Amino acid sequence: MRLRRKVGWSLFVSFGLLLLFEGVARIFDFAECGPVEPDAGDWEEMVGDRNTLWKMRSNYEIPSPHGPATRMNALGLREELLPESHGGHRKANKERRLITIGDSSVYGWGVPTGQTFQEVLERQLKARWPSFHFEVINLGVPGYSTEQSRRQLDEVGWAYEPDLLVFSSIFSDSNFDHFQDVEALRLANPAPTGLSAMLQSSRCYCSVYMSIQNRIARRGQQANRVLMPGVPRDARWVTDADRFGVDARVPIGRFQENVGAIIQRAKTEGVETILAPLAQEWDAGRWSMPQLPQPEPNTPLPWTPYREVLRTIAHEKGLVHVPFYEAFAKSQLPAHQLFSDAIHPTPKGAQLMAQELFRAIESNPGLLRLPIEEDPS
Repeated sequence: MRLRRKVGWSLFVSFGLLLLFEGVARIFDFAECGPVEPDAGDWEEMVGDRNTLWKMRSNYEIPSPHGPATRMNALGLREELLPESHGGHRKANKERRLITIGDSSVYGWGVPTGQTFQEVLERQLKARWPSFHFEVINLGVPGYSTEQSRRQLDEVGWAYEPDLLVFSSIFSDSNFDHFQDVEALRLANPAPTGLSAMLQSSRCYCSVYMSIQNRIARRGQQANRVLMPGVPRDARWVTDADRFGVDARVPIGRFQENVGAIIQRAKTEGVETILAPLAQEWDAGRWSMPQLPQPEPNTPLPWTPYREVLRTIAHEKGLVHVPFYEAFAKSQLPAHQLFSDAIHPTPKGAQLMAQELFRAIESNPGLLRLPIEEDPS
């Protein structure tokens, strides 16, 4: 009996203290539970975004020492064209639109205005089919994975009414960083249920919970931590093959799921798809990571399983596959002419990418509903 009274009294006191703490938390307006707002960190060109974690600043201009400034449009894209739904012109009958998605290599990091692979490809297509108007639209954003590009397509990509999607995401997905995209997006867009939802109605609980969540977010949610895909936690990231596709920002299974969902949505929208995985300096025979020994030829690297997934998907679904890495390996040009660093193509590298895509389209004109016979010559 005494034990029961003691337990009852202890529960009563504990409940009373909880009520007291909750009252104090509300009087002093302690934090409520809610989303962790993404922080773009020190990168002036970026802003945080709950849907995609970060994006380029709208209507922003980045000075260039090599020519015209790099300009972002009202959607934060390195692209002049806007969808009709955002104030752009109505798509014409003989207008063909391609959208390109991916990270900084697709964005054109370090490539001057007028020399990105999108701009080069657009000129090539116009020269080949002069009676058509072409728009090769740059949706690349530094650091973007398939998790982010999938959301970006839903937000603005499909509004461009594309005829063809060029998919090149690979390095950000396979990158080993301080976070995984699904977890970061969960922090930015929480949807608590059950006991978690009940607890989050308490200001006392939320003051502790939000402090922990914000600490987790600061470990790697800032865009300036992932703008250079391939920057590892430590040197082991390229040597421990058992962890490839496991510890990555987007694990291999989720990557496959995202690619499948993007392809299916494209099909629903009546859009054709080209899978064009990116190249890296080792494809051209250069290894610039002094903290690690140069790998042996054909040694698997973190992005290898992601490339294999795209090859398999292209084969199974009958999609055009344009492996940029094979083109770079066969180009005979030295790596320093093709890459400005470990992963970012130079203007010559961008030219090579445009040429490979042009050949694929010229060999498969049905991708853009183009005639075979038209030729300016």
